[in-house]
Amino acid sequence: MCKECIKNEADIQRVKKNDQNFFFKLHGCYWEYFCAYFLSHTSLSEQEIKEEIYPLAFVNFVQNIKNGKTYDLLNKKQCTYLISIGKMMALKYWDKQGKERHLLTDDMTRYMGAVKNPVIIDYFDLDHRKLKIKKALEKLSEKCREIITLRDLKEWSIDAIQRHLKKPSPNSVRTQLSECRDKLREIFKKIN
Repeated sequence: MCKECIKNEADIQRVKKNDQNFFFKLHGCYWEYFCAYFLSHTSLSEQEIKEEIYPLAFVNFVQNIKNGKTYDLLNKKQCTYLISIGKMMALKYWDKQGKERHLLTDDMTRYMGAVKNPVIIDYFDLDHRKLKIKKALEKLSEKCREIITLRDLKEWSIDAIQRHLKKPSPNSVRTQLSECRDKLREIFKKIN
């Protein structure tokens, strides 16, 4: 569980005043949770997280605090906010490296397990809407389920999907994805 390292308005002021000792404390405070999250939800190595993702995410997090872009920070999950910045840094890093994106959230992990093994669905507390989405996805063709999973759940780039599925162009991926999303919407509307 992540600690909320900025505990009061005085801590926010320390960030705004460039208190280097406090930055060092914050940097260490968030690191363990941040690293654990990215190790379990991405294909990044600990070294990549430590050298490429966390420093940029942390600097952006601090800059947002300094610039007043963090509305009501004391009442929000600071780690969640930092991780969301980290996700953006990871996506940029993968694009820069020309790598496929591999980013899973807890819900995506559950969904993928449920689709691969329908018995698993019983072990998760899914509300009615999630169950409808699962049923709709199961009714899609394998091709549509695959392209939606790659783009919307695994967050692969269009170019990565094109290479993986051996499509002639990025536009052919976009067209198929659009058609499959339309089919998914139609199926979803018909499910009770």
